[in-house]
Amino acid sequence: MNKKLKILCDAFIKEKREADLAFPLSSPHMTSICANMLVTRGALPDHQRLDEIQALLLMYTDIFSPLRRIQPPVCALLASSCDPTTALRRLNDAYEVMKRYFTDSSYLVYASCILSHFPSSAAAPAAMRTRMIYDIMKGQHSTITEYEDVVMCMLYAMSARPYDELMYETEFHFRSIDFCSSNIAQSCAHVLTLANGQPAYKSELFRKMYRGFTEIGKNYSSYGELIMLAALACVCPDMVTAVTDTADADNYLASKGFMTSVLINPQTRLMNAAMLTAASYTPANNGIACTLPMIAAEFAQLFVQDLL
Repeated sequence: MNKKLKILCDAFIKEKREADLAFPLSSPHMTSICANMLVTRGALPDHQRLDEIQALLLMYTDIFSPLRRIQPPVCALLASSCDPTTALRRLNDAYEVMKRYFTDSSYLVYASCILSHFPSSAAAPAAMRTRMIYDIMKGQHSTITEYEDVVMCMLYAMSARPYDELMYETEFHFRSIDFCSSNIAQSCAHVLTLANGQPAYKSELFRKMYRGFTEIGKNYSSYGELIMLAALACVCPDMVTAVTDTADADNYLASKGFMTSVLINPQTRLMNAAMLTAASYTPANNGIACTLPMIAAEFAQLFVQDLL
């Protein structure tokens, strides 16, 4: 197990425990996502600091604020900022911009978390482009495109690539993924599209990685956890290294007695190992994860949480 990955695993275990203390009513799946958000951004707050961030959120939002509906991930993102108060103000401003184009939902808060990192002058154009991309996507896949896809559309709006090129590649990946449901395939297609590289290469690498875990006796889930595997395929140096490193991280987490309860199954632990392995291949960036595929997969895991 390489040194950087071990450091990330140890930090993740610590932050998972802190998140469990700070958010006792949240599921283990949710607190593991929050821990990953903090670790990949280089933030290691204790539960007292997370409690302070929660108090800040309650102080500066009213009782009906949608930001309160999803406190754990919002608090994790604010805790990763060097100035949480300013970050919260920018998040509120971004949410007000997004409401001009979309109906209120928890997913709109997630999209606003991304938009809050835009310069204020660019927020409205980005939100408008997001709406345009969403309408195109809804026209192509009306039955599986839902409000959670506004987050992926926001990430597409961050891309410098033409939207028709993005849509073409998304469709290519969607049709090539045949080992999961249509909804999961669409989310995986979004993640793969946001990465650099040739579509055929990314698609084949993703499929090989999925088979690679089976070959070494690790049964990777074909449900929501699969989205993180797509992100790993986007940042890994090669398939063998990524599968081996992820298996090492999974074994290490299990050896520490981490996430071995009935509340989280081995496949979800393997997903967390994939999160950490992907992070070990990308540098930390305070405030927001450094690659679009990683951001997409991170927020997509929150969608999975909503289904639990």
